[in-house]
Amino acid sequence: MGDTLFLYDSEIPDLAGTFRVIGRDWIYTQYGSASWPFGEPEPKKPSVLQVLLEPADEFLHNEEPADDEDERADEESAA
Repeated sequence: MGDTLFLYDSEIPDLAGTFRVIGRDWIYTQYGSASWPFGEPEPKKPSVLQVLLEPADEFLHNEEPADDEDERADEESAA
């Protein structure tokens, strides 16, 4: 979380803007369910990603490195 997105709606351009992800939730289709019956190569309904956003000041404003980037920098400085 904390990713920054720029979203634009061609039908409502006034809603375009930069947003920060503050929550996300994947809803996966389970094999063998009504949405993906046994024996079918693909589900009838795809997985869904729900995202909770808040307005952000700027794209890439105050971005911080991800945890794995922090660990890599620590390892490089220790070497």
